[in-house]
Amino acid sequence: MFQAIAWVYILIPVVLAAVVNMIVHFNGWTHKDNLPPNTLLPPGYVVGAIWTLIFGLLGFLMYIVKDNSWSVIFIALFLIYSLAYPFISSRAYPLLNLWALVLAFLLLVILLATHVYEKIHIILLMTPLIIWATYVNTIYAF
Repeated sequence: MFQAIAWVYILIPVVLAAVVNMIVHFNGWTHKDNLPPNTLLPPGYVVGAIWTLIFGLLGFLMYIVKDNSWSVIFIALFLIYSLAYPFISSRAYPLLNLWALVLAFLLLVILLATHVYEKIHIILLMTPLIIWATYVNTIYAF
C-alpha cells in the first residue's frame, strides 16, 4: 500500500521546483541568453515536464531510502543544486551541466553502495535523471 507520507516526499520537491520556476519565469531570468541556440533541445514546457518527473522520482527515492539519513542528505543536496541551477546558470558559469551529470553519477554510486536491497528501485528511479543529464551534456558538447 502506498502510504500518504510517500506523497509528501514526492510533492515537496515538485512544489519547490514549481515555485523556483515561477520566480525565474516572472522575473524574466533565463539561462538561455547565455547558451548557444540548440534545436536539439525540446520546447521549454517539455523540459519543465521532464524536470517535474525527475524531482518527483527523486522525492520518491528519498522516501525509499528515508531510513538512511546520509542518503537522504545526498539526495536533498542534489535537489538543492538542481533548484539553484537557474540562478547559477544565469551567471553563465561554464560546465554546469557537466557538474550536474557528475553529481548525478556520484549520487547513484553512493546510493547503490549503501542500499543493498533497494538497488533495482534506485536504478529505475535514477535512470531518467542520468539519461536527461547525459543528453543535455551531449548536445551542448558538440
